[in-house]
Amino acid sequence: MKKVNIVLSALLAVTVLFGATIPADAATSNVNIEIKATAMDNVSVTVPTVLPIVFHEDGTNTLPTNWTIENKSTIAGIHLAQVDMNAAGSDWSLLAATEDTKKLPVDTKAIQFSVGKEGGLKLVAPTNGRSNAVGTVTFGADEISIQSGETQVLSFGVKRGAFTNSEASAKAFDMVLGFEFN
Repeated sequence: MKKVNIVLSALLAVTVLFGATIPADAATSNVNIEIKATAMDNVSVTVPTVLPIVFHEDGTNTLPTNWTIENKSTIAGIHLAQVDMNAAGSDWSLLAATEDTKKLPVDTKAIQFSVGKEGGLKLVAPTNGRSNAVGTVTFGADEISIQSGETQVLSFGVKRGAFTNSEASAKAFDMVLGFEFN
């Protein structure tokens, strides 16, 4: 401990010595301030990795009712800002709200997909306005807000045409959720 105090005293003396050699007319100095996060666990959001949707032969769909986002952050609330979807080569596509799913040819791999809070779903709009493998929807800061340590259940909606072929299980889209701090 004595050695540490001696070294610190010596450094302080050197600092004072150099401080005394600064000319009196040097009134300003540029200083860069760097800020770095030291613990990434302060910003943590848990999102399920699969969104299971089941198409039934009678034309109905089963959608998850407990798909929950958890904000594990200890520093701030967040809000869902954007949802991007991409068919990623699966030959599925997203349909615009103007498309009538009842008039689609049978077994067309296209859906109108909505996401949001219960009672406030928004359509994931295809990027070209009609039918596309890629689409997005944005949310305002006050629409789907999740405070520090809280959870939020997302709701979904799917409209589709008729299917006669069955697939046991297939990945249709990649979904990316974008969050921002409140």
